Amino acid sequence: MEQEVLKIIRLINLVTIDTCDPTSLKYESTADPLKKIVYCRLNADIQKELHTFLRKTIKKTVLKSNVWIGKISFDNRMLTMSVYKKRLREPAYKPED
Repeated sequence: MEQEVLKIIRLINLVTIDTCDPTSLKYESTADPLKKIVYCRLNADIQKELHTFLRKTIKKTVLKSNVWIGKISFDNRMLTMSVYKKRLREPAYKPED
C-alpha cells in the first residue's frame, strides 16, 4: 500500500510543482484492516481549480493497482486520503488468461 501512496504523491507533485512533502507521510490505522488514512503535509496551498482534476485523476490512476481511494481533502496545508486495499492477501489460485 505504501508504494501506491508514494506514486500518488509523485503524481500530485508533478501536477502542482512539489507541494507535497513525501517525508511527512503519516498512516493512521482504523478498525477496518483494509482501510488506512494517509496524511501528507503540503508546502503550499493547491489552487482550488486543481482540486477536482486531482481527485478524478488520482482515483482513475489507482484503479489498476491493489488499492482504491475514498475521500480526498486538501485542508489547511494538509492532504488527507482514505486508502482501501482490495483484499488482505492474494488469492491462492489465479487462472491464466
